[in-house]
Amino acid sequence: MPKSSLELYIPKQQITRSAIINCSPKAIKQELKELPLANMPAALRQTCALLSLINRTKFSDSARLGIMQCFDNTFRNINDYYHSKSQQYIQQITPTEQHKLSELKEEMAFGYKIILQEAISRDDMNHKPMADIVYMAMFYLCQCLMQHYDTFTQPGLYLWKEVNHLFKFAEDHKFYRIAVKRQFQPIAGENVEELYKQIMLVEMANPYHLAPGEAWFLYSYLGKHANYARMTDSSEQSDPSQYFSINLNSEQRPHNAFSHSQRSEDPIRYLFPEKLVALLDQHVSTLAGGHRPAEIGIPTATKTQQVIELLCNVKEVWRQSRHRLGLRIPCNSFTAIVWGVNTIHQLLSPEKQKEVLQDSQLHRTTGRMVNESENGFCLKLTHVNYSDFHNGQVIAMRSDKQSHPRWILGIIRWQQQDAEAQESLVGVEYIRGLVRPITLKTLTEKSKTQRTTDGLLVTNKVNGRQQHSVLVSAGVYIPGKGLQLEVPQQGKEYDIQADDLLQHTSCVDRFSFKAYVA
Repeated sequence: MPKSSLELYIPKQQITRSAIINCSPKAIKQELKELPLANMPAALRQTCALLSLINRTKFSDSARLGIMQCFDNTFRNINDYYHSKSQQYIQQITPTEQHKLSELKEEMAFGYKIILQEAISRDDMNHKPMADIVYMAMFYLCQCLMQHYDTFTQPGLYLWKEVNHLFKFAEDHKFYRIAVKRQFQPIAGENVEELYKQIMLVEMANPYHLAPGEAWFLYSYLGKHANYARMTDSSEQSDPSQYFSINLNSEQRPHNAFSHSQRSEDPIRYLFPEKLVALLDQHVSTLAGGHRPAEIGIPTATKTQQVIELLCNVKEVWRQSRHRLGLRIPCNSFTAIVWGVNTIHQLLSPEKQKEVLQDSQLHRTTGRMVNESENGFCLKLTHVNYSDFHNGQVIAMRSDKQSHPRWILGIIRWQQQDAEAQESLVGVEYIRGLVRPITLKTLTEKSKTQRTTDGLLVTNKVNGRQQHSVLVSAGVYIPGKGLQLEVPQQGKEYDIQADDLLQHTSCVDRFSFKAYVA
């Protein structure tokens, strides 16, 4: 990438400035002051509409920076409202508001990218606060990524491409470590490099595995501590399991050193998190000793035990990501695929299996199995947008290989989309053991009554003994809850009590159980 070139996606400025809108910072500031902040959904809609119009209107670029700084303060108010310190509140946002919040973040990024592109095209970079402009463009792109993590949706390819290119641009022009002047104080790194490391580390923690809202807690934590991770342009002859890497000229997200081949001429950067991991261990001990989450950069409303579990989980995911050394066996097998607890429950029920495989409305498709390892397999799908096909979802696959005569279950762990080819690679982690469809009913003191829930009974042999667990849709599991478990294939019913949570994703919970004691 030449020093003064930068490929960014921005809307066309096709609207000629007119009486429709006064594009001066003073006028925009006044208009934003009049937003109905007591009715935040309405304020959000009006802010999106106004900024969208400005981003598509031609006017002097000298005014744009002042205008965007006015919107920065409005964004802070809106963002603080929707990302309240209460985790429960995050879950109550309506789909319409979620969409508008995503739109606002995208438009904020557009605004700063337009300023940057205009400065480059007019060779006016020496008269602009370039570090601030690049930082804010990257900040809002990171907000877009976080919005995808929060809603368990896949980001478009352009997002990581632009984040990578912005960092490369700042690095080429030697301002990537300059502390920026911000209109408000977001919980984010103080310069372009720290912000880049912050979002890389969130991505490498596989945020789709986290509970709703936890990706934001991690983002907040890393906003204060990402500087402990070290990034260089050389692997320093280190063990590849000690770092993550990223190609700054690509649309790729950061990855472990074993998952992508690199060309020697590519601008690769290497991220070493060892000091951050040591700090994380220290913070876990600090919290266990009675200190509050706010002292380490996580919102005060968060429960201490939840933060300890979050940090331990993140550390383990980072470790696993850097140690994916297992053998991948290439293959090319046609596969039938279904997903979701309810659909798989019907699939495994003999009386319903035929209608599942014929009903196009259910969660099913076909694809190819392209490799297999000891712990899972990789699928290639020819379409990329399916309902409820999220990371953390349970999936059942049956291929035409001799070794897979039956349905095999797993959890979707990652997805990589190629929008141009309309293909998607999907990584799946095996669920080991015999799987049977079951139904669950809540036990009350009087009797068994309430609504029936579909589930899956997973049976493994450990040290010669059978161990059972139940897989259900997320939200069904409550510790200690009394349940009636019915196994239709056996014609038997058991009164059980939900015990330990063994596995949790955004889509499913898996828990152990014991005999129910009234």
